[in-house]
Amino acid sequence: MGEVDGEPPGSVQRRAGDVEAAFSGAVEVAVVRNAFAHGSRTVDQPARARLLAAGARTRPVGSVVTLPYSQLREFRARLLSLLNAAGI
Repeated sequence: MGEVDGEPPGSVQRRAGDVEAAFSGAVEVAVVRNAFAHGSRTVDQPARARLLAAGARTRPVGSVVTLPYSQLREFRARLLSLLNAAGI
């Protein structure tokens, strides 16, 4: 961040590399969140397609989505790094 590619000092450069686990990690967080928020708790075909398109690790369609504490901590760290990279 800072003076990159002619940007003035103090400006925020938003790059996927600045986010923990990059873009694919953010997509994985969104897919897991959606599985819980919409009550399916499984990986459906659209979710798997999103993960594959983002280059994320994925599970077969129909796999049960779990969220153990270790993964919850990892996802929280990803979201925090995304907010920090965005300057929020």
